[in-house]
Amino acid sequence: MLLLGGKKKWNNWAGNQTSESFLYTPESEDQLIELIQLARDKKRNIRVVGSGHSFSSLVPTNDFIVDMKKFSGCIEFSKEESWAHFKSGTVLKDVNSFLFQNGQSLRNLGDVDVQTISGALATGTHGTGRRLPIISEDILEVTYVNGLGEIKTITENEPEKLQAFKVHLGLLGIITSIKVRTISSYKLHCVTKKMSLTSILKDFDRLTLKNRNFEFFWFPYTDYAQVKLMNETERKPDNKKISNWFNSIFLENLLYGFLIKLCMLFKSKIIFFSNLCIKFVSYSEKVDWSHQIYATPRWNKFCETEFSIPLEHIKPCLKKVREIIFKHKQLSIIPVEVRTVRQDNILLSPAFNRDSAYIAIHTPKGAEYRECYQEIERYMYEIGGRPHWGKISSLSLERCKKIYPQFEYFRRIRKDNDPEGIFLNKWTKELFI
Repeated sequence: MLLLGGKKKWNNWAGNQTSESFLYTPESEDQLIELIQLARDKKRNIRVVGSGHSFSSLVPTNDFIVDMKKFSGCIEFSKEESWAHFKSGTVLKDVNSFLFQNGQSLRNLGDVDVQTISGALATGTHGTGRRLPIISEDILEVTYVNGLGEIKTITENEPEKLQAFKVHLGLLGIITSIKVRTISSYKLHCVTKKMSLTSILKDFDRLTLKNRNFEFFWFPYTDYAQVKLMNETERKPDNKKISNWFNSIFLENLLYGFLIKLCMLFKSKIIFFSNLCIKFVSYSEKVDWSHQIYATPRWNKFCETEFSIPLEHIKPCLKKVREIIFKHKQLSIIPVEVRTVRQDNILLSPAFNRDSAYIAIHTPKGAEYRECYQEIERYMYEIGGRPHWGKISSLSLERCKKIYPQFEYFRRIRKDNDPEGIFLNKWTKELFI
């Protein structure tokens, strides 16, 4: 028998999404089946939450929010066949730790590791690398409970359906486990330095093709960016605990957080504070195992919009983004992040059928962003942009039909798995019904 208690307030990491919901933390598939039956009987909906690191309206509901944190740990592992099978609520940091202890790793990662593996893959989380796809591309198998309370498994033997589950938004069922492809553990040599935006864009093709992972963080009120170039190496990991702490904790979180607060107080000084921030960007090198390089602490909260665009539009796009930020006097003290991703054939992937650049615009928590983000979004659609599913956007059903060639096929798969629509909240119902 389910013991749900009363409604409680839920909010995401950034605080821009909130709802009063019945919060439930199941421990077994039987409990999930019981909850799904209750939702069907009471005409309620269910949304699943990971670590709450999405900024979009995917989770909020006045009905049931399911936290899968008790579905954690590795189920099976094969180093010889290069795969690992994890329960869906396993946090990426724990995934990385387990794999490393067994001489394996994921092929690529984003820049934070606090998300659950299911939540990260459901929304199309990506790292950077022109020859590397989004992380979901390495999903081999998904086990889930559908909207009829049936336990199902999708494998590589059903490739078309699996492409729907690789970015599923929690609309096809409650994921209980995921099998992912792994590779041998590898080390990265990461070079961090300051470059002008002019130089980066002039040399963009070489920088993105020469380096395994390349990204930059551009302060739009300046012409400068922090650049990260990462490549595999056989060098021994550094033993620079003090300098690493100074850079990643003191400079990039504590001191930077103080400057953000000052900028919030003295908004008219945004250009001064932006130039001050860029002065703290210096040349550094670091060698470590890949999962230690990719993941960085993020203490200062923000809101974010992010779009995937065709690679050929990168230069005019950043020029236009700067114009819009200046027009709205946007408090862009947190830099614009630019990454690249190889094309895939995942139905709802923003990188579907094209190599892409991802442009992410950030605003400190508490600062206004709506009008600026809306104008940026309108421009992104003009150049073929697709929003990140976990970031702020005003997507509509008609827009989805235009930008995702396989959108109708995904809708059919969704309806087959959830004919009564219990996994839909207000926002997703507008997009998929």
